[in-house]
Amino acid sequence: MVTYHCHSTDSDDSSAHGQDAKSIPKSKKVTSSRKNDAKPTRANPARAQKKKQRVTRAIKKHVKQRRRNPMHVFVGNLAKTIDEDAIEEFFSHCGEILSVEIRCSGGLAMTTGRPDPAYIAQYYVRQYAMITFIDVSAANKALNLNGSRLQVGDEFTELVVARCAADLPEVTEKAQQRLEAYRARNGLTDARRARQSATRFDNYC
Repeated sequence: MVTYHCHSTDSDDSSAHGQDAKSIPKSKKVTSSRKNDAKPTRANPARAQKKKQRVTRAIKKHVKQRRRNPMHVFVGNLAKTIDEDAIEEFFSHCGEILSVEIRCSGGLAMTTGRPDPAYIAQYYVRQYAMITFIDVSAANKALNLNGSRLQVGDEFTELVVARCAADLPEVTEKAQQRLEAYRARNGLTDARRARQSATRFDNYC
């Protein structure tokens, strides 16, 4: 008697499926990866606080370094009645201003503050201002205002803005007066030597 053995198609399919399954990477890692991707990030308050402190320290350090190298500009041809507040307001858009100081080049030595308004109205006073900016960028913007007009009350003046006070008309006038006085006092005919001697005043620049 002949015995026939039938091969089940289900068995073949399962065998083939088993081989295919071996070639497919296990889904455990994929599933785990997806879980990690979907896992929300937990905020670390301590780490965030430290980062904030580092940023704050860096900003303070940057500002401190900038303040170590302030830049000065000098403003001349000012109205007699002008004050520091008016000058600061006019130049405020250029950058941060550390200080504004009005100096006198003739008529009154301003060592104790501004003169009395009655004195200004009665006597000849020439004054200029020194503005201290926080950095060179602000100072350069201020220099661009050379020749601009500033109104104080009903009076308009054309400002002279320079890097050095020696370039201002008030200081030039004062130096010329000293030059002439020195030459007359010493009977000098050498203009070059007289000029060098007469201009040995305070270091304005």
